[in-house]
Amino acid sequence: MTKDEQIQLLKERNSELEKRFEDMQRGNLLNTYLTIDGQHKSFNEQLTIGVIVDENKQQKVVGRIDLFASKDAKEFDRARWWLENYLEQSKNLRELYKMLTEEEKKEADNTASSFDSVREKVTNELNGSRKGISN
Repeated sequence: MTKDEQIQLLKERNSELEKRFEDMQRGNLLNTYLTIDGQHKSFNEQLTIGVIVDENKQQKVVGRIDLFASKDAKEFDRARWWLENYLEQSKNLRELYKMLTEEEKKEADNTASSFDSVREKVTNELNGSRKGISN
């Protein structure tokens, strides 16, 4: 094998490795986007005040954070952190979405809607097939 052939072979291998690396990075971007998007929805859902019916058919208020709870209760601190950082987190999520390819954006959009469908089914099951009543 000549020196030129060796150089050409190395260039081809390098190109293939670069493509594999880009593909890995792209997959990580999509997975990261889906993870963050799902957490945003989950956090917002947890902070939405509503009434659910538990397994004992008792109504339970969810999503309400007590401002005057014990200082050891972390719910207020966690909710405050989320509310204070939501806008910045949302901007970051939108920027991440812009980095996705068109194909990944379609997958992200379809996956997000199927997550919502699954979340609704699980919530209904946990609530004894009764939907929460929001305030």
